[in-house]
Amino acid sequence: MSRPWSLSRKVLVVAPFVTPKIVAPNLHPLLSRIDEEDYAILTTVEGIPEGVAAGRPWLAGRYCFCDDPSATRQTAALPRRPTISTGLRAGIVRVATRLHARRLLRRLAAPMLVFTRTARFVRGGLRAVAQARCELLLGVSDNGPAIIATYLVARMTRTPYVYYLLDLYRGNRFPWSARWLARLLERRMFTGAECVVTSNAATAQYYRTRYADRVRLDVVHIVTADDAYASEPPAYDPRPPYVISYTGAVYWAQWQAVANGIRAMDLLRDLPVQLRIYCQFPPPELTDMAAGRANVWLGRALSSEMPRIQREATLLLVALGWRTGAPDIVATATPGKSVEYLASGRPMLVHAPEYAYISRHAKKHRLGLVVDEDDPAALARAVRAFLRAPEVGREYVANAREMYRRRHDPDAAAERFVSILNGEHA
Repeated sequence: MSRPWSLSRKVLVVAPFVTPKIVAPNLHPLLSRIDEEDYAILTTVEGIPEGVAAGRPWLAGRYCFCDDPSATRQTAALPRRPTISTGLRAGIVRVATRLHARRLLRRLAAPMLVFTRTARFVRGGLRAVAQARCELLLGVSDNGPAIIATYLVARMTRTPYVYYLLDLYRGNRFPWSARWLARLLERRMFTGAECVVTSNAATAQYYRTRYADRVRLDVVHIVTADDAYASEPPAYDPRPPYVISYTGAVYWAQWQAVANGIRAMDLLRDLPVQLRIYCQFPPPELTDMAAGRANVWLGRALSSEMPRIQREATLLLVALGWRTGAPDIVATATPGKSVEYLASGRPMLVHAPEYAYISRHAKKHRLGLVVDEDDPAALARAVRAFLRAPEVGREYVANAREMYRRRHDPDAAAERFVSILNGEHA
């Protein structure tokens, strides 16, 4: 990594959820290349998973926790003692589970959480701007609280602000209250920002179409948080038994395509191939589908193991669904794992709609095998044909590695990121 970059004004990063590696995969490798005196982070203790070890690689900048102003990065990482509120919440969840009403409870509670979390971020933001003497706000995309609070704090303190989007805001699949707020506020918030930073050209074009020149846009491509991807991978030499690996979360955006992958394995039982799904928190329906299929494996692995796991695969599955209820997300998304896949030295298997940015991008640059039909049989046929002549995978790997070096180099991305925070926009 090169020397730390300096900023011309101190930045307060308003981030919705945080682990020691903040907003993986992208924000940590960017902020870690900036001088620690030039930024502070406003986030929540609630957003840190229980039991995170204090020795994990936190960012060097100052942390401010809006839901516990007395917390530090050391105390925030410790297991939290139950409070009256958490105990009451747990009791309600237990009762709701017994009454088979847990989903209804979430639907009733979700609308209020947007407002209470926004208020919490506003209070914490006003305090952090004053204490850390911040001169710029950086709002990180979420379902509302962080980016709305960024706008409100900026207006209250007359501080300029920038937005950093990993996904669309308006048009996302949020609870109804968050969707209503997005429709109401997005135009006002985005047009008032110094810059709206997106993770790919498709998202930037989406907002250019919506807002023309009223929103200042720039692109900082997603980069990986693990330095292991910078090293040269072993040569691609696929041999049986073959492995198709999926590494990452499975939620509404991926579910349909991952389910197609599992069903496709039923049509490939005559081949020495296995689908391995590494998912930290698999939904129950995924667990049910994987059960009983000998050529489908579902399990977990540490994030530090992902470079090795990906480099042991024959194909790496990128999955986005067709009937998601949020087609604009699918049309513009760059799944974070796909950038790791570009660097891994193993070809991608992209199973996503034809209109998805990742499908069009992979086809145009021949980054991997693309199956854009919503059909497990078509997916099985494409995999079968590839395994008969996997040598084409070497071309995919070479193209992917070149794309990674050209667009996803962490130092180059950090340089562009710093220039935006310094007010130098495209």
